[in-house]
Amino acid sequence: MLPESLERILATVPDDARVLDVGGWAAPFNRAGWVIDLMPYESRGALIPGGYGPGPERFGPETWVKTDICSHAPWPFED
Repeated sequence: MLPESLERILATVPDDARVLDVGGWAAPFNRAGWVIDLMPYESRGALIPGGYGPGPERFGPETWVKTDICSHAPWPFED
């Protein structure tokens, strides 16, 4: 994520908005309530330990969806 994007998202996305981080394993976006990635929650943050953006993390093991985002199967979220 570009620093300009982080600033814009934090400034414009309401605090109660649902945020999904797609492919966030290496540098998870702490503002996201959900993350979808091929890699498991326990190994998150390989590129940026502690995540990206101000903490604390809003996602957790129960809102970390481990799946291949390139699969042809639908993602397990409502529209």
